[in-house]
Amino acid sequence: LISLSAFIYANYISGDNQSWELVVNSMLLSVPLFILYFNIGLLLLVRQQHLLGAIDKKLGKLVYFVPRVVSLVIIGFITLFSFDVFEPGGNILEMLFAFVMHSIPSIILGIGLFFAWKKSVVGYYLFLVAGLFFALIVLRNTLQSLGVLLLFSGPLLSISGLFWADW
Repeated sequence: LISLSAFIYANYISGDNQSWELVVNSMLLSVPLFILYFNIGLLLLVRQQHLLGAIDKKLGKLVYFVPRVVSLVIIGFITLFSFDVFEPGGNILEMLFAFVMHSIPSIILGIGLFFAWKKSVVGYYLFLVAGLFFALIVLRNTLQSLGVLLLFSGPLLSISGLFWADW
């Protein structure tokens, strides 16, 4: 909640947004933040039960399905950013080419998820590399981009952790 509030406040003080834009932005930003914090909580629960000696069957099923379903959601979230290439009056072929180029990370993650659905080790390495890749891109920029690190790398790395827990 504090993370989401910080993002909303940053958008609010910029002064360029209308109230409906703040509401839509807050709903969109809540998706990866929910994924991140839910996955962290689930990983902590798995760790606790593992230390006690046995993982509950229901928790085992949850650890199997959550990273796969959440991966679909985060791939959809990443794909949303590909739609910014469309603008009125632009060349349709150039916009479609730009859309495909911007969708490459989503396409790679989607293909990888297809293989990871049966083999958790594939999902572990796929989302680990993707999370680290996004982190490297963000960290070579300014500190202002740390929010992007929280929105992209955090959920990807937490999904990797859940695939590892299922592995």
